[in-house]
Amino acid sequence: REKGKPQELFIEVLSARKLAAADRGGTSDPFVVIHAEGQKVKTRVIKTTLTPEWGESFQVLVEEDAGKVSFEVYDYNTFGRNTLIGSTDLDTSALTPSSPPLHKWLPLDIPPAGGALKSLPKVARVGGTAYGDLQVRITRRFGDGGG
Repeated sequence: REKGKPQELFIEVLSARKLAAADRGGTSDPFVVIHAEGQKVKTRVIKTTLTPEWGESFQVLVEEDAGKVSFEVYDYNTFGRNTLIGSTDLDTSALTPSSPPLHKWLPLDIPPAGGALKSLPKVARVGGTAYGDLQVRITRRFGDGGG
C-alpha cells in the first residue's frame, strides 16, 4: 500500500431524526457542517422541522490514511449566531475504495455545557441521543476517478 495516495470521500448527508427544538415554535431550521481533512462544506438550511431530509452529496480530497469526518448540526438563526444542536464524528480509516458504502445513523452528542440548548429538561438528555440522529453514507474512491 502506498501511504498518502490521494483519494476522495463521497459524503452523502441524507437526513436527521428526533432533532432538538431550538426555536420557540418547537422546531429548528437545521443545516449540517462537515469537516474532513481541513475542508469544510455545509448543507442547505431546511426550515421549521425536526426531521430534515437533505439528500445532499459532497466530495472531498483526502489522504489514503485519513480517518475522521466531523458533522455538526446547527439551527439557523437570521439574527445572531447559529445554535449548535449536536455533533458527531465518524472514523472512515477502515473504508477503502473497494469497500461498500458506509451507511449509518449517527447519534448526535450533547452540545458543550452552557450551550444554547441547556434549557432542555435534564431527563431529555439521558441516553445521549436526545439531540437527534444524523443519517449519512460515505464512499471512498481513488482520487483520479478510477476505482
